[in-house]
Amino acid sequence: MKRTIKRTVGKTAYTLLIITGILFVASANVHAQNEITVGEVKVINAGDGRLLFREYKSEKPLNGQHRIIDGYRSEYRLAEFENGFYNGSYQFFKSDKLTEQGGATTRKRNITRMDFATANIPKFSKTEAS
Repeated sequence: MKRTIKRTVGKTAYTLLIITGILFVASANVHAQNEITVGEVKVINAGDGRLLFREYKSEKPLNGQHRIIDGYRSEYRLAEFENGFYNGSYQFFKSDKLTEQGGATTRKRNITRMDFATANIPKFSKTEAS
């Protein structure tokens, strides 16, 4: 009887440890993006159609996924960066509605602008490639 109780307690503790580990990993992925405001970012025109994004105080280029929030106009960008340039997915939101999305690499940018105004069906208006 005592062995059965020890085994049950051991299995329960092991199960709780596994569940805690899974929740920890899942929550780490949710917080992978960095939230910064427009005032904390310096944007520099590279002269070849690309924009260089740097942290304002440290002058370090942005890397990884960032959410750049403009608190004045209820807008934000959710984008991936590499060495300060767009590299990966890009989304732009106005009043929590997606208005632009696309992908970018450090060399080329391909962004599709969409109009969600009519019946929530996206209307593709223009594609830019440079």
